[in-house]
Amino acid sequence: KHLADLLEGKGFELSVNGRCNLMTDELCKDLKRMGVKTCYFGVESGNQRLLDIMNKNETREQIINSLELMKKYGFQTCVYMIMNLPTQTVDEVEEDFEFSKMMIKKYGVTVDYSILYCYPNTQLFEMLGKKINDWSIIRHNGNCPNVPLWEEEGKNVIEMMELFKKIRREINYLETPLRKKPIKIAKYALRKTYRKIALSI
Repeated sequence: KHLADLLEGKGFELSVNGRCNLMTDELCKDLKRMGVKTCYFGVESGNQRLLDIMNKNETREQIINSLELMKKYGFQTCVYMIMNLPTQTVDEVEEDFEFSKMMIKKYGVTVDYSILYCYPNTQLFEMLGKKINDWSIIRHNGNCPNVPLWEEEGKNVIEMMELFKKIRREINYLETPLRKKPIKIAKYALRKTYRKIALSI
């Protein structure tokens, strides 16, 4: 509230990261006064069992309530989802995909998917139980080179990776406020222009 008092009327256009269990009407009003336009949420999953495994301290109901507030106050909203969570099944991945489509259609959010990686010196890496000497042989998808994926008995990681690619393709085709094709094309054209300038110098 104090920050909102300082920034109100100053003409700022801000983006913030938020937690679904902390969103209230009062907080949203203060965010509007500050000039916040876009809110980002690490939702990760809409499955309560998986949320509990990740120690998110959030409920599916709180996620929905937060999106209702975002829509009510006119914020652009981006939600981050994670695949291949510990003990997550293919059926639960599909369930989260349906949850993502619902969020896009009902609340107009942008959904961005990533796959779970196990970074060294983290609890997850220790749970993986691997001692990795040659990082060059570790499976990865190109976005996070040489960082291992979560693997467990009975789970086909290759199948998960293919499903991950399929879901990202389908999500990209859904119309969302923060992911417009003209912007993508413009960025690509700009990169090509920079490349041409660099080559001509």
